[in-house]
Amino acid sequence: MSEGPEPFTDDLARDLFEERAAIREHDGGLARAEAEALAVEDTARALSLPVAEVRRAVMPEAPALDSEGLPFQPCTRCGGGDFWKPMRLPFEGEGWRCATCHPPNPDEWRHAVSVPTGRP
Repeated sequence: MSEGPEPFTDDLARDLFEERAAIREHDGGLARAEAEALAVEDTARALSLPVAEVRRAVMPEAPALDSEGLPFQPCTRCGGGDFWKPMRLPFEGEGWRCATCHPPNPDEWRHAVSVPTGRP
């Protein structure tokens, strides 16, 4: 007999996250970044935890985000500071892409932002 829900651990969160991301990516046909962004939200809902707490547990290398969920550091590949997100993802949270490294299709981007890059 079960004694209630399994207690939250980083391992439990990571397992749920990886399962949901794989389903969204392979069965749903989403790009990895989109699948992972939505999987974080799925996992948070399943565990009744804040998205930020789950994100820290399953994606510790994720870029710093400001209070609205926008990247707050330059692109790690090119150093640029312009980002966009596919319209099918929620505005807050992961899933932002560098506009220089991955130019958006004009019909699918949600919002463009600029972050401080420290370059003149």
